[in-house]
Amino acid sequence: MVILFVSEPPLIIYCGRIIDGEWIKLSYLGELNQSLHKAGENMLQNYSNERILDSSSRYITAIVIYKLDFDKLVWLKVESAKDRAFFLPFNFDNQSYNGFSCPASTEIEGNCVYFTLADGHKKLYSYNIEEGKLSISSPFPNLPTRKSSPIWVMPEAKHRINMEEQGSGKVQEKVNDLEDVEVANETKAHLPCLPLDMLKLIAKRLILVDYLHFRATCKMFHSVAPQIQWRIATPRLENPSLSPWLVLFGKESVYSFIDPNHGDKYLINLPQVLKEGSIIRGSKDGWLLVTVRMSTFFFNPFTQALLPLADRRAYIRNPCMGFSSTPDSSECVAVEIGDKTNNNSNFFVNLCSLGKEDWDLWEFEYTNFSFDCNSPVFYKGAFYYLGKEGNLGILKLNDEEHSFEVLTKPKPPCNDNFQKFLVECNGELLSIFVAPFEKGVRVFKLNESIMTWVRVENLGNYMLYVSHKSSMSAIAKSPGMENKIYFPRFYGESIVFYSLETDNYHSFKSKDVVDFYSTTEVLCCGWIEPRWC
Repeated sequence: MVILFVSEPPLIIYCGRIIDGEWIKLSYLGELNQSLHKAGENMLQNYSNERILDSSSRYITAIVIYKLDFDKLVWLKVESAKDRAFFLPFNFDNQSYNGFSCPASTEIEGNCVYFTLADGHKKLYSYNIEEGKLSISSPFPNLPTRKSSPIWVMPEAKHRINMEEQGSGKVQEKVNDLEDVEVANETKAHLPCLPLDMLKLIAKRLILVDYLHFRATCKMFHSVAPQIQWRIATPRLENPSLSPWLVLFGKESVYSFIDPNHGDKYLINLPQVLKEGSIIRGSKDGWLLVTVRMSTFFFNPFTQALLPLADRRAYIRNPCMGFSSTPDSSECVAVEIGDKTNNNSNFFVNLCSLGKEDWDLWEFEYTNFSFDCNSPVFYKGAFYYLGKEGNLGILKLNDEEHSFEVLTKPKPPCNDNFQKFLVECNGELLSIFVAPFEKGVRVFKLNESIMTWVRVENLGNYMLYVSHKSSMSAIAKSPGMENKIYFPRFYGESIVFYSLETDNYHSFKSKDVVDFYSTTEVLCCGWIEPRWC
């Protein structure tokens, strides 16, 4: 049985024994649990605490597929479904949810979830399960305008699909083997005829990534550039600092890191405890805040340092998580905030520091503030949150009693924009509002003297990196990277950025303006500053 579900509404689309031409059935979690209860079975366990769809903002932050283990009655995450395609509408105005699954074919790409949204049904969304990337089609202008989302209608299958003719579906991955590189280079004219002392001098002047490229070029370069001991600081490299990388959970239990400038991809192994279901929750100074079910860890993927926090006892729905400073600081505190139940009028805050045996749970009344799914910014001793409506909320941690305040000023600078992010840049608080479907990006700076947002037209030598799990700023390390906002979105293999100079989306692999509908968005990822010490 394959399960595809969203958290709100509690929609489940499931299939039993699949036979070509037989479409899957539709059910709800509550009804499925009742059926199991009547049969004398235990309730289904749900370990997923990811927000799938924000029903008010109408944007997707995660899509997860599970299959049901009938023996243990637990959900097992599906990493790939190459022989199936899923079709799902998100229609909150109608209780009739027509979701389907069918075998993949030459006309229907497998391993994908296709869906529409009620406020954008003239566009088709496609989510690649294996790659974790979301694509959006160009609008279909001839479709009539409707307030509700359309439904999927599957025609009766007239021809049986020969699955054997579709091939094995194995992904052929490119392996950068040193021996292959050596053979390729040695068959060319010749290697640079430079003295070894000069090659060693060149190697010492390289930044980390270029140093790795240098070592992998040929046997001669490999011999003059010793292997880096990642757990030890590398002062011999003159410029070890790098611009932030995009980090996401990759195949075979590794983290994938992508350099937005060059597009290079690096893999780092995970500790065993993080290999099953780890979720990135936040990032700061080279550290990640990671959860595995109810366990929480600080993890530096470059040094492999792993610092466990106490297990969380209270399940918080749709959590926004972050931390104040590097975990090796005595003042570091991790915070989790969000709803505890579906219909609760209050929200809850979990707080914990290294060495504490439990999380402190605080309850606050809602005061006209709706939490978005973005991580907070620790700014001037407090956690700042940018709400769904664009207003600011501040969580202040005091020795005796904590407080949460919703600011009446500044007023939201944009109300109808799609995605919102909050970033600290050069000691100031910036808000980024991203309009849907390539309609532009606006950046504002908080003027704290009069408490108002001021439009920013130029970032100077700074860059912004935004995602739901972590957003940050950095000074440009390479020419041409400044005054840009980088997104977890790809144009081919190149990361997409928005230039404040041209007011358009671009990539470093193409000089032309990037067509938004030719890009894919990576879900469940974040940005991290590479630091080996």
